[in-house]
Amino acid sequence: MDPIRTVTCDGDAATIRAYLTSQPPGYSGPTVAQRLALDQSFHSGGHSVANRLYDLVSWAQEDGVFGLDDHEVHTYQVVGGSAAVSGYLLTVQPAFGPQLCFGTLTEAELLGHGPRGVDAAVHALTVLASHVTALLGEQRRHLVAMASRFPASHPDRPTPAPAGQPFTRPILASADAPPTSEPPTGIAPAPQRPRGR
Repeated sequence: MDPIRTVTCDGDAATIRAYLTSQPPGYSGPTVAQRLALDQSFHSGGHSVANRLYDLVSWAQEDGVFGLDDHEVHTYQVVGGSAAVSGYLLTVQPAFGPQLCFGTLTEAELLGHGPRGVDAAVHALTVLASHVTALLGEQRRHLVAMASRFPASHPDRPTPAPAGQPFTRPILASADAPPTSEPPTGIAPAPQRPRGR
């Protein structure tokens, strides 16, 4: 996946609500919200919110109603010095590259100040989708800025080699090296081993 292209985290409120109030794909009986215990106790300041929020994010990603391809989104509870919950750390892990973090979101920011149960869950996923999209947008702006500082003709960039050959990088002369009339040379390619059948 091109890391510089614009990406958006899925988090449509109507889709999420329909998902939470239906049975899990391939199952019958309790709804997704019931299986995740997203009842009236699931609200800002409620009991065991962190565990249920983590499971909500994981399930919604696995079932394709939240998140984005080739990324894993998670929330982790941040506990203060007095053992009180001070908020949640949002992490986004691409398939390749460093993990991105956004923190700290308060429980009220995630779940809202009044919603409970399914309403609070829908609020949480839509808020998280917005923050994930903003975080990836910031990463994209950083990558574009970095790419503009190193044009394709930059001498420190590896130059493409013919198919089957390793990349070569020019050897830059050291300030302490004695003067020489020989031009710097690239790294010699490694010997090719014969292919077996």
